[in-house]
Amino acid sequence: MSKKHSKELKTYSQLRKEFLEKFENMFCAVYPHLLATEVHHTKGRGKYLNDTDTWLAVSREGHIWIHENPKLSRERGFMKSRIKMSDDLT
Repeated sequence: MSKKHSKELKTYSQLRKEFLEKFENMFCAVYPHLLATEVHHTKGRGKYLNDTDTWLAVSREGHIWIHENPKLSRERGFMKSRIKMSDDLT
């Protein structure tokens, strides 16, 4: 693992902890009766790994549901395109 990626993962670990401790991220976005224990990256990881604006607090069950139901997940805003659309095309 590169030093750069190692540093990114260390930052991610701290940001993830802080993100899940916030009151507004306490419950799962998919199953609101469950506590959130994971971070779902709505635009994938890669360059968005530490972009908390693309994160969603989810339970393990919610995270599984998102990935097993990609079409519904996109419709509900749980998954977003990585491609930036121009205002003229939307």
